[in-house]
Amino acid sequence: MSRRTTGTLLLVIAALLYSVRYLSAAIFGSGVTSWDSDLFQGMLNYIGTAPQRSWKRQA
Repeated sequence: MSRRTTGTLLLVIAALLYSVRYLSAAIFGSGVTSWDSDLFQGMLNYIGTAPQRSWKRQA
């Protein structure tokens, strides 16, 4: 595997780890008919930071 491929793969993993919390909150609230920032913040609080913490350790 070349350095370029390794670097690209690490960037993709980092982007996935960063965005998994927001994607989880969006999926969790997908049935909501009206969105606002307070509602999304509540969904983020419900999801918590556990996915980011556990995956950061593994990475």
